[in-house]
Amino acid sequence: MSPIFFALTKMPFLCDLLGILSLIVVTWRVLRVGVATATGLIAMLITLSLSPYMIQFISFGIAAIFFDLACFAIGYSRVYDRFYSALALVPSVIMAFLAGIIIGSVFMGPRTPDFVLWWGLLHAAGEVAGGTMGAIAIDATGGRMRTGG
Repeated sequence: MSPIFFALTKMPFLCDLLGILSLIVVTWRVLRVGVATATGLIAMLITLSLSPYMIQFISFGIAAIFFDLACFAIGYSRVYDRFYSALALVPSVIMAFLAGIIIGSVFMGPRTPDFVLWWGLLHAAGEVAGGTMGAIAIDATGGRMRTGG
């Protein structure tokens, strides 16, 4: 879905929004190390098999690994606790910002430093929005999806 949104809007934040939303929900649902990584790598492989020219999507696979490791390091019970859930978003937003900087400077040809910074900030904004939506989705279910109740 993310590449379709990018093709329509030429803006990266929707890609990040959908990406982190999927990682947050799948990680919350399973609470096991490797789930976010597998989700990110599968999405990356599917995207690259359908659109081989979208090599910048490799950054999503890297971000998924980073998110997985951050959740594991912080502890899943703390990541999905209301008080600490912002902690999970911090490394994710940083990774999205860095991915945006790399994509803006490497994959988009020669650009001004202002553009590259803006591109990184757009990625980070999408990550914040997606993280917020993921937290709302988890809160709205009240834990019912994970516990089956």
